[in-house]
Amino acid sequence: MKSIKKISNCVFIVALLWLMQACAILPLAETQLTPSFEAVERPLEGKYFFVEIWVHMDGVSMTISRSLYSFDPITGALTTRLNAEQFPLENWGFVGKGVSALGSARGLTIVSSLPYENNIGVFTGNLDEYGNPEFKEVPIKLLELSTDGKLSLEIDGQSFILAINEKWEHSDETDFIRDGIEHHYQITSSITNYGWFDRNRIQYAP
Repeated sequence: MKSIKKISNCVFIVALLWLMQACAILPLAETQLTPSFEAVERPLEGKYFFVEIWVHMDGVSMTISRSLYSFDPITGALTTRLNAEQFPLENWGFVGKGVSALGSARGLTIVSSLPYENNIGVFTGNLDEYGNPEFKEVPIKLLELSTDGKLSLEIDGQSFILAINEKWEHSDETDFIRDGIEHHYQITSSITNYGWFDRNRIQYAP
């Protein structure tokens, strides 16, 4: 079997995070649209909302360590390197975005208005010439929020509503042989809606 050249873990992670931060793909219909809800026109007083976009790579042997925030979904405690002046009262909340394998890397974006557009990397089930998983970029649009924390959004042009602590996810896997050793990748991409939390739970950078 033709040997596969190895590529630097660092280069691969940078490429993946670039892909995540940067449309076109699979029918992604795991959590379909539920009946409509009453959307709020502005952020709830004294509240912020939090949504997390994540890619977990099981079987990918690389160490990642870079964190720009921490978040407790039970209490709503959010620690960020941003300062309070960057998050005025008219802003809605935050989107956390990250990737994990052996360790994790995560970044934080302020949602200043709705609709809000982002994207998520989804594993195609294929590998590149070096044996690294290939991803395609799927567009995400956060549309509206309700008083009880439901989130209306579009993923790859399809409409969904996520209740609090509900997630959309897509998972794919593949087996391959490298240097005579069998390997298995299972990669899961997810979008989780955590709903509203008190703004006083945000701890900003000094």
